[in-house]
Amino acid sequence: MQAFQAMMERDFVARLCSYLRREYTDVVQALDDDVLRLHVKEALQRGRSHGLHWESSLAVFIATLLVVDPDFDRYPAVASALHSGEPDENELVLRAIQQIPSTAWDSVLPEPEGEEETAR
Repeated sequence: MQAFQAMMERDFVARLCSYLRREYTDVVQALDDDVLRLHVKEALQRGRSHGLHWESSLAVFIATLLVVDPDFDRYPAVASALHSGEPDENELVLRAIQQIPSTAWDSVLPEPEGEEETAR
């Protein structure tokens, strides 16, 4: 049974790495495969420490760690949302993401059109 679980874990990590390479190329392109795999494994542990087990909720959690803020789950409002007892893990992660402070999104979200010119 342990061998099967280890195989499933390796497969999940590989699929997550492929997904991140495909969907977030600009964020992960500087990471070699071993480093990305290590980041994904560490992020999986963190997600699971918050009670996440579904592949879909873990994938969103990991992408948010890599793209938005590597410590987003440590904001008090986010941590509270992650431990709210919501039975639907996907909803739980989405509620947690909604609690990320706007300042954390500043480096991720593009400036709205027209604001670049007014800032000059």
